[in-house]
Amino acid sequence: MVTVTASGEGQITNVFINKQLFDADDNKMLEDLVMAATNDALKKAKEATAYEFQSASGGLDFSEISKMFGGKFG
Repeated sequence: MVTVTASGEGQITNVFINKQLFDADDNKMLEDLVMAATNDALKKAKEATAYEFQSASGGLDFSEISKMFGGKFG
């Protein structure tokens, strides 16, 4: 099992790799698991940030304004 945690700013804050994976002969599997866990963590962080922004804004639609800032606000 590989678990990656990311902040709302898109920074990786923690990586956990089960020791049993280090004994595997196939490094490609470990690499794929790390990549998948990282992408999942970044997706969850982005979703959490969008949810917090929507909650703080009272549900207002900032999609057009967000596009001006590279889509960082939902």
